[in-house]
Amino acid sequence: MLAGSKQKGKISQWDDDKGYGFIEPCLKGPRLFVHISDFSRKPRRPVAGDMVVYQPTQGPDGKHRAANVIFSTLDKAATEPTAGKRKLSSFLSLCFVILFAIAVWLQKVPLSLAYCYLACSVLTFILYWHDKAAARRGSWRVRESTLLLFGLLGGWPGAVLAQQILRHKSVKAAFRNWFWLTVGLNVCLLLLWYDQRFIGLPTGLFH
Repeated sequence: MLAGSKQKGKISQWDDDKGYGFIEPCLKGPRLFVHISDFSRKPRRPVAGDMVVYQPTQGPDGKHRAANVIFSTLDKAATEPTAGKRKLSSFLSLCFVILFAIAVWLQKVPLSLAYCYLACSVLTFILYWHDKAAARRGSWRVRESTLLLFGLLGGWPGAVLAQQILRHKSVKAAFRNWFWLTVGLNVCLLLLWYDQRFIGLPTGLFH
């Protein structure tokens, strides 16, 4: 398949779970199929609305697709909010880990609870890694509800780490909204458990 001269277009549709979408050319022409593997450089995951530069080509099936895709240098505004959100989530997670570690050191929180968070975080990171690998292979994926459940059970620090390192589930707005809702719920439950005088939970739950 032969690639034409470079052109500019906008990602009109993107399915991050499946790793593909479509590009609408700035000039007249048919929309082109684009896969995540067609991006030459991947500073982040694509989202609908991104401006890109690409080479139009045709696949073995004769359908139009894009090759050697890169983000437009004029599209810096689209990358900045994503980077800002990543920094904020990392900062909040770091604050939680530090405060939790201090609470354990002061014996305000049982060590067994810290082990629970650590185990859930490791398992959650592995699930994210497996899901991203499965997405690349096109094989069986981990359900988003499963990822959210493990985050709710205490694995959300590992999920944040996976989102930063693996760049997985870090762009999809709907998932991130649900994810941070489960984080908030987990922290609220932790605070309620800690302040047992208000709800009367058994004191030996994690001893």
